[in-house]
Amino acid sequence: MPSITFRTARAVVATPTRARLGHRAQRRQLIAWLAPLLLVPLSGCPIPTPIASVLEGTWELTGDVVSPELSNFLITFDRNGEITRLQYQVDAFTVTADDPGFIDGNSSVNSTDINIVVTWLAVNNLVFDGLLNDAQTQIVGTASYQLRLGSITVEAPAGNAVLTKR
Repeated sequence: MPSITFRTARAVVATPTRARLGHRAQRRQLIAWLAPLLLVPLSGCPIPTPIASVLEGTWELTGDVVSPELSNFLITFDRNGEITRLQYQVDAFTVTADDPGFIDGNSSVNSTDINIVVTWLAVNNLVFDGLLNDAQTQIVGTASYQLRLGSITVEAPAGNAVLTKR
């Protein structure tokens, strides 16, 4: 009978190895581990569904809020609704942030209400609130942002904005 022995200051405790537990004990351990997971749907608690089908992909920011010196403002989401890439042009400079360590974002979907708050490279930020159309290809709402690139700062207070899926 193989066992693993743990020595403590007061006593020697012998614990049977997994091979000696037997099928019933292994089954009890499995049930004890799975029971909480299986009871969640039965308890009435909703199981969160990923927001992937709505935000996954690349979206372009357009509208009155986009200043003349700003173009090609793209936001890319993964299948979990997390922002994975931000890219835009300020005058002749292209800025790309695609390292998760430099992007701190939060996106939420409540029916057709979309809220996006993101900060990247510690000094740039965007806040967007809008409504998703039925085709799930456009989000119309308001946005504000502050972008810094060296000595250049581009700011926009809340204004009309559209995110269009590419």
